[in-house]
Amino acid sequence: MKNLIKKYRHFSFFIPISLVIIVAISILTFTLTRNTSKSINQLLQKSIELQIDAVYKMLEREYQLNKKIAQNHLNIFSFVFSKSRFETNNEFLEIIAENQITKDKHPVKIQNWYVNKKLLFEDHSLVDTIKFLVGGTATIFQKIDSGYIRISTNVLTKENQRAIGTYIPNNSPVVKTIEKEETFLGRAYVVDDWFLTAYKPIFDKKQQVIGMLYVGNREKNFEAIK
Repeated sequence: MKNLIKKYRHFSFFIPISLVIIVAISILTFTLTRNTSKSINQLLQKSIELQIDAVYKMLEREYQLNKKIAQNHLNIFSFVFSKSRFETNNEFLEIIAENQITKDKHPVKIQNWYVNKKLLFEDHSLVDTIKFLVGGTATIFQKIDSGYIRISTNVLTKENQRAIGTYIPNNSPVVKTIEKEETFLGRAYVVDDWFLTAYKPIFDKKQQVIGMLYVGNREKNFEAIK
């Protein structure tokens, strides 16, 4: 009996030490695991940031390249238009103008414009020629009190109809740039979607802005990219 008690006392001496060791190992394991997990998360975060940065730079390079392409296409359109015989007269057409943003409609009178002796309103031969030459979309706008209205275009509505009679309102960045007699180059809302665009003023003989030329391509599907 005395031997059993002696052995128990001897064993009980190691119990606290064992518990201390177990707790120490547990704390060390937890700390190492947490630090390892934190390091892995940091590495993953850094990897994701690098990938996002790479995609952003790729899209930015493509955006800048496409801006140059849009400018070149606009130069071609401007050259073709300048070589065409553009004329106006004192006759007017009354049409319904539709704000491309609000969809509000109201009647307006537009002056008859002619290109190569043909009435330009709803004649799409010139813009379709530009589309054939360079791709994308093209439009000829005429200035009205509310903004700039499409009189010849191959931009389509959701109903797959040419967007004749739709107009860009005066509060648009495009119109504000054109009114300063400058070329607009960049993203712009076109009828019902975002395009990468280029716009250039059309001047009359008195060097007053009376319209503008447009070329553009629909932006990529950024939702799919995201």
